[in-house]
Amino acid sequence: MITPVKPLPFQERAMHTYTLSLWIQLAGILLLALLWFATVRLVQQDYDDELQAAFRTQATLARAMDLQVQEVLNDADGVLLAMKQSQEYRGNITAELRQVLEMSNLAKFAAQASILDTRGEFLFSFRPVQPNVNLADRAQFRAHVERDTGTYFIGPPVQGRVSGVPSFHISRRINNSDGSFGGVVSLALQTRYFAEIFSKITQEPRTFFLFGRDGLIRATDENFVDLLGRNLKERPIFEKIRSNPLQGNYTGIGERTQNQKIISYRAVGAYPLYVVVAADEEKVLERHRLRRKLYFGAAGLTSLLLLGLLVGLYRSQKKQERLGRSILREKERAESYLDMAGALIVAVDTTGRITMLNRRGSEILGYPEPELVGKNWFDTAVPPEYRDLAIEAFHEFIGGTGGALRVHADLRVLDSQGQVHILDWTSSLLHDEQGHIVGALSSGKDVTDRRRLEEDLKVLATTDSLTGLSNRRHFLDMAAATMENYRRYRRPLAVLMLDIDRFKRINDTYGHATGDQVLIVLADTLREVLRSADICGRYGGEEFVCLLPETTEIEARVVAERLRMAMAEQTIATAEGELHFTVSIGLAEAEPGDSTVETLIQRADVAMYEAKAAGRNRVVSCGGAG
Repeated sequence: MITPVKPLPFQERAMHTYTLSLWIQLAGILLLALLWFATVRLVQQDYDDELQAAFRTQATLARAMDLQVQEVLNDADGVLLAMKQSQEYRGNITAELRQVLEMSNLAKFAAQASILDTRGEFLFSFRPVQPNVNLADRAQFRAHVERDTGTYFIGPPVQGRVSGVPSFHISRRINNSDGSFGGVVSLALQTRYFAEIFSKITQEPRTFFLFGRDGLIRATDENFVDLLGRNLKERPIFEKIRSNPLQGNYTGIGERTQNQKIISYRAVGAYPLYVVVAADEEKVLERHRLRRKLYFGAAGLTSLLLLGLLVGLYRSQKKQERLGRSILREKERAESYLDMAGALIVAVDTTGRITMLNRRGSEILGYPEPELVGKNWFDTAVPPEYRDLAIEAFHEFIGGTGGALRVHADLRVLDSQGQVHILDWTSSLLHDEQGHIVGALSSGKDVTDRRRLEEDLKVLATTDSLTGLSNRRHFLDMAAATMENYRRYRRPLAVLMLDIDRFKRINDTYGHATGDQVLIVLADTLREVLRSADICGRYGGEEFVCLLPETTEIEARVVAERLRMAMAEQTIATAEGELHFTVSIGLAEAEPGDSTVETLIQRADVAMYEAKAAGRNRVVSCGGAG
């Protein structure tokens, strides 16, 4: 019988050291792979985040510019309609309307307001006109001669013959009583006004264009005024518009330079116009490039140090213990570089148990790292109301039933103080050497403040800041859907147009602060009297409009009288004593001939002016008496 030879103590120590050295070397290689995997993912994620943030910023600016342009065009078209109605119904511009035009913000955005007869000669001009000036050859006149389109026309950019400034015209046709051509009302919108609007929206170096579906540039910032009138039909942006006609983002070459641009475009409401906002990609992604250098530099430096330690470990078994401690220190340093990203990084196994959590993750969750490792991620960090859905999604992800190796979404996590954080969350599957799924590696940036800011911007885009009611654009968007239901099902539908009587006198006598209080009181009264299904918004200045679904003209009159009496009972305390005010209300019920909600509102607006002419503080139906 042969008895095995027992290794000597020093041999046992050498074998132990050799085995330990191999494990340390494998750990070092794994750490290197993990370091570069995490660094590459971090750089790619940072690029994606920065690019998406740039697109969101561009889209927000385009939306803001869209709303501003719509507001200008809505105001301009409102002036046109008032001038058109005055000319068609009374044959001239009334003194009251002339006073309204002089007191409005018309001069801010309009270089000229005019009424032309059938020969293109001036019947009315907001500005002095030289003798023998004729506009019969202008596009804004010729567009209305042959037929009545029933809507506005937006012309190409021109040099004004009266104003002498670059502008483009918005115009409408005047009809005689028999429907024949009676002339044109026109507003010349200054191109520089739109550039001024854009300069107030953003102080960063960006480019702005306003162009039409015909491709012609109608307004731009001061650096590109020489491009006014240029046609963009053959440019790549029109390919994008054909694919996504409402809005879109893309990267492309600039109109003048060969620099790569980040470009966002947006349709201007229902108008045949688009706004474009562009920025140099190099400038937008400058911070990402700096961080990329930092990440790769740190990973490279760490890799060189770690490789040096591993080579030294391979050459000298006597230095195993010292090298092992060095590797441990480098591991800690590598983890600190991961923390530089400012993101929560967590690894879980297939049961959801936490196997690794970085320092930033511990900070966000408010727990020490050792306290979390080994605990279930979903029980610890996911709010109870989202837990079941999160677990179900995780099992689908781990099980591969969704067919995805990587997911990206917003995730809500709960910290130790009960506060909810919103993380921009990315997860990838982890595999062993045989390719089996062993868990998931996830990272998340805290975007709570960003998401709240986006919600705030959404509220600002849809709400009147003074009254809290819907602004004009948002009201028209909601009202359009209700109008569509009316056209489809022919259910009763009515609209109320309210205007505060002698509001200018209130501002002049008591101050604008008191005038603002009057507007707030009116808005609060509307909320108290109207139903939750009714749609209400501030239409402009002291005008408010209410859309009443499932309401006939008779029912709407009852509501309008209730509102009128409620407003007459309101009092506001001022230094000069109690202030009482009234409203004039125009009412119109939808008819088969109302093609759009604007048509219905226009009839209610006419009735409201009739109420004012009849003595104010009354309700007048369209075509009826108060």
